[in-house]
Amino acid sequence: MRLWLAGLLSPPWSTFSPDRSRTVAIRTYPLIGMPSWIPLHLHVAICCGNIVFDFVPDEATSPLTLAQLLSGSAVTARIRQRPRGSLDRWRVLGETSRTQCDLATWAAEYPAQLSLLDNNCWTFASALVCFALEERDGHGAAAPSRPEQ
Repeated sequence: MRLWLAGLLSPPWSTFSPDRSRTVAIRTYPLIGMPSWIPLHLHVAICCGNIVFDFVPDEATSPLTLAQLLSGSAVTARIRQRPRGSLDRWRVLGETSRTQCDLATWAAEYPAQLSLLDNNCWTFASALVCFALEERDGHGAAAPSRPEQ
């Protein structure tokens, strides 16, 4: 896993300033339906489109989904793209030259199966950040940017 993921929970936290229009940042949140003191879910904010990306199961609060995930099975999932709200306590990772269209196209091609073992919100966030920061070309030139379907 990338070094930036390992240091995610350590200070200092960065905040966005209005002049940082190409910023890429991450933040943990609680899993859907879980207590707020368990921030295990990872979101990625890309400021070029003022959007936040995350990867969640289609039926995130279903007991069946939980059972399938805990048994090692994959479940259908979707990438949410939402307008960004407050960006307090986000960790800024860098700047992107990718366009909103580039990012939306990349997200649309991402596998729609979520598994706790090999394709989860953290692996999604890692791949998206690497693509946004151009550490990978989106087609696996430096390393696979997406899990195989």
